Amino acid sequence: MSEELSWVIHQQQRKTEMERKLREVRDRENALLNQQMQMNKPAPNMKDAYAQVRAKNYKPTQSEIEFRRFTSGTWEDNEKGK
Repeated sequence: MSEELSWVIHQQQRKTEMERKLREVRDRENALLNQQMQMNKPAPNMKDAYAQVRAKNYKPTQSEIEFRRFTSGTWEDNEKGK
C-alpha cells in the first residue's frame, strides 16, 4: 500500500509542478502583452498640420505623378475630374 500511496503522491506533485510552470508561462506572456499594448504617448492632434498642407494647395510635378502611378497602382492626374 505504501508504494501505491507514494506513487499517487508523486503523480500529484508532478501535476502540481506542471500547473505551476504553465501558470508562470501564461503570466509571463500576459505581462509581455500588457507591456506591448500600453500606449506611452497619446496620438498627436494633426488637424493644424493637415490644414497647413491643404492651405498650400500643392501641385505635384509630372514626374511625381508618374512615380505615384508606378508605385501605388492608382491613377492620378494634374487635372481633377479626369
